Amino acid sequence: MLNEVLHARDHEGIKAVQDYESRYGVIAEGDLDGWRDVDQVVEISATEFEQAWTPARRALDQSR
Repeated sequence: MLNEVLHARDHEGIKAVQDYESRYGVIAEGDLDGWRDVDQVVEISATEFEQAWTPARRALDQSR
């Protein structure tokens, strides 16, 4: 996910980033400062994120 946005930014321009964010949402930036005390927030690995994101993205792609 992040790689796709960075590629769009670096090679395709701001319009490609805006299109990506319009379709999949905005990628959170920054660190977890201020969020560590929130019970529902947990830190996950990149692998865990990809395992959750892959089927979610498929569902988003199929809905369009």
